[in-house]
Amino acid sequence: NKAPAMEMITTLSPNIRFHESTPFISIYLSQKKGVDSWNLILGLNVVIISIAGALFGWDKALYSIIYQYASTQVLHVLYTRYQKRTLFIVTKKPEEICDEIYAITNHGATILEGKGSYEHCERNVVYSIVSKDEVKQVLRRAREIDQDAFANEMKTEGLAGRFYQKPND
Repeated sequence: NKAPAMEMITTLSPNIRFHESTPFISIYLSQKKGVDSWNLILGLNVVIISIAGALFGWDKALYSIIYQYASTQVLHVLYTRYQKRTLFIVTKKPEEICDEIYAITNHGATILEGKGSYEHCERNVVYSIVSKDEVKQVLRRAREIDQDAFANEMKTEGLAGRFYQKPND
């Protein structure tokens, strides 16, 4: 069930099917560049549909843009492979947690030393960046190792340097 403006684009150019191939373009860009490109592809689709709207009518183009937005956002939520998360784990067992992070994700971690302001005692913070789909497993293992561990997860917007990405199965 195709959106109206996209149906028009298919009718005009049956050999160029932008609307059907853009998810594959996004996955390709994600794999080659290591970036989350769903919103970039949404922008490309909006440009294509806007051209069709100018040619064939905005009422049909609007439905297509809404369809593209909804489908792109659903795919973005489900396809988490290239989304990164930064973890800060306050723990009494930093070496064990670092070893587990490496075993689960093949990523290293940094141990930061600090002093807790509440209890005024020495604390260690394990800092690591992992893929979004690995976060639950890492945090579950951290809690099994140290039940008193405190974890903070943050969305990682940008990343420079080497970051191991597991190969596709």
